[in-house]
Amino acid sequence: MNSAFALTAIVFAAALSGCASKDLTGDQAKSLINTYFDQHPTTQQLLTGMDNIGTDTEAQYFAKPGGKYQKALEADGLITIASKGKVYNPNNHAEYFNALDIVLTDKGKPFVTGKPVTVPPPSKNTWPIVYENAIFCYKEIATLGEVTTNEDSASAEYTWHAAKLTPFANDFHKTDPTDTTTCNPDVKVNATAAFARKNDVWTVTVVQ
Repeated sequence: MNSAFALTAIVFAAALSGCASKDLTGDQAKSLINTYFDQHPTTQQLLTGMDNIGTDTEAQYFAKPGGKYQKALEADGLITIASKGKVYNPNNHAEYFNALDIVLTDKGKPFVTGKPVTVPPPSKNTWPIVYENAIFCYKEIATLGEVTTNEDSASAEYTWHAAKLTPFANDFHKTDPTDTTTCNPDVKVNATAAFARKNDVWTVTVVQ
């Protein structure tokens, strides 16, 4: 074989190998998506502060799904529930509602994320309503399809399912077994992710 041709062939093969090595691999794509999922958990609003339960007695309220859920959270030590009794309309004492004061415990605090939404007291004889972002679960890749790389962009189709359920989700399912969609690990969802490469570093840009 001509030595110059052989050398050219070797250099060309090396260049192809170098390009191929920069393609986004399945393991890299999976790791990027799962890292994104770890940073963006599935949350549900959790009411703390004042809970207006209307004119129902507490016994009636705690027999309903919402009240049952709060009692389950209290039993797990995630919240405390204090009875505040009747809160009257200062302009008309014939009008009132029964109220509870819900407080997140130290055990429950690690399972909330982000900034809570605080609703100011509706009147001077009431107190604020606070909605915390309770972490219910995280997403996790179930299956990953072929990764398609096109220069500095890539895409991949995959399926995900709920994983790492928290006590907030477990108590929710205990008190509402009819719900089969919220953080159900058995439900697989089809999705697509997009990636971009900058300075030879891949990042995820779109995750469904």
